[in-house]
Amino acid sequence: MLGKLIKHEFRATGRLILPMYAVVLLVSLFAHFAFRMLDRNMPIFIGLALYLIVAAFFIGLIGAFVYTFVVMIVRFKRNVLSDEGYLTMTLPASIHSILWAKIIVSLVWSAGTVLVVVLSAVIAAFEVGWVVEALKDLGYLFELFFSYDNKASVLGWMLSIALYAVVSGIVGCLNVYSCMSIGYGFARNKVLWSIVAYFVIGIILGWMNGGGLQVLITLNENVFTSETFNENFYQNFTLLFGFQFLQGIIFYVLTWWNLRYRLNLE
Repeated sequence: MLGKLIKHEFRATGRLILPMYAVVLLVSLFAHFAFRMLDRNMPIFIGLALYLIVAAFFIGLIGAFVYTFVVMIVRFKRNVLSDEGYLTMTLPASIHSILWAKIIVSLVWSAGTVLVVVLSAVIAAFEVGWVVEALKDLGYLFELFFSYDNKASVLGWMLSIALYAVVSGIVGCLNVYSCMSIGYGFARNKVLWSIVAYFVIGIILGWMNGGGLQVLITLNENVFTSETFNENFYQNFTLLFGFQFLQGIIFYVLTWWNLRYRLNLE
């Protein structure tokens, strides 16, 4: 059932996300020509149009992330917390499956947005000389990697960072979902209570993150000069990953419990 929910979720959100990707890429193509023409002597109205295109490009890059975030929130609200939630909750699927379908699709679209933004920036700034230099730098990095004695450590660092990024994305989704599920457990002012829950949880997390960061600084003052960098890296990773994982469990339980016992669809 999880696969069917994911498929349906991709169809419902893809109709909104994919056109946005197309618009961002199209604007980046216009921005590419605008960047190349800005240094030339142009009539004032053409120069103004070029600056507007460049401004639209930068706004579009930021807007892509905001739009993706808003679509995921609205989709969760409409499909689970509003009137449509009556139908969703009667499906032959557990709350766990419904939640994971939302999380997986949100992660995929978020990663897709990052890739589209990066590709848009490359298109806008594309120059043959720049590409040649980038390929040289990439070749240098590969050469440096293959000349390094402990390749397993580098791969381990890369996999650890990728795993941490995925878990952080899941925690981010669950943070928002848990706050919304708390707010929609009330009979009135559901959006207001969701916002209040988000800020309260944010304050608590900020305090905890600040304390955790201070602990890491105290434990690893010489991490960048120590000969045991690999050991220090995994020590830090274990602490950070464990903290994120704990947050994820708390947010997941909060979301599941509120959807199971407190959700008010009236």
